[in-house]
Amino acid sequence: MKIAVTYEDGMVFQHFGHTQQFKLYEVENGAVQNEQVVDTQGSGHGALAGFLTQYDVDTLLCGGIGGGAQNALAAAGIQLYGGISGNADEAVSAFLAGTLAYNPDVHCGHHEHGHDCGAHSCGEKAHIRKKENLTMELANYFKSIIDEDRCAVVICNLSHEILYMNPAAVARYEKRGGQALIGQSLLDCHNTQSAEMIKKVVLWFGECADHNRIYTFYNEKENKDVYMVALREADGTLIGYYEKHEYRNKETAKRYDFSVKI
Repeated sequence: MKIAVTYEDGMVFQHFGHTQQFKLYEVENGAVQNEQVVDTQGSGHGALAGFLTQYDVDTLLCGGIGGGAQNALAAAGIQLYGGISGNADEAVSAFLAGTLAYNPDVHCGHHEHGHDCGAHSCGEKAHIRKKENLTMELANYFKSIIDEDRCAVVICNLSHEILYMNPAAVARYEKRGGQALIGQSLLDCHNTQSAEMIKKVVLWFGECADHNRIYTFYNEKENKDVYMVALREADGTLIGYYEKHEYRNKETAKRYDFSVKI
């Protein structure tokens, strides 16, 4: 077992997404065999899940943590124990003894409307209501852009659950169920090899906020390239992904032909 603790001056740091260090504990037979403090090298929020996988971490102890980062940890197979405060070494000892007090429903309030982060303030301002209202107003514009895309767009969360399919995707996958695929796992729609590659891509997205687009396939029959694209919150937290198709063929439609609906 390898345990990571958000770390600052011997204490459990209270905001996972802003921690600058982790203290790592290698455990064998219920006892700590080795300890190491590592810098996060500027990684933050969901990208930290990818950072921890590089150190083979399977368990995380922390204070507050946002929903997007929790999803990224789950996708990476890292068990979370949040809402913890106090001395880091003592927290690990309590965890190994089975006496650690933690909050299974922990969240970082700055991702919503308050300031609570674990047992302390996370130091972030609450989202401004005006900005939230603007985002809601823009949602219909964003949806319209996706719906009018002639290429299939399938949006998934970090658990690979299909959240949305635009009309082109519904039509394309009609034989597989079309609209009924929403709520199902995208992995179940692929063979074993493809499903494993999808998992690897999502882990790669989680490694760095700059990992946002990767070329996955060329569809020779339809002459188009296929990509996977990361979906992130404004702070860079990975929240999901979608598949993007791009045609290579030259457009044959008549330009500015207002007599037909394209």
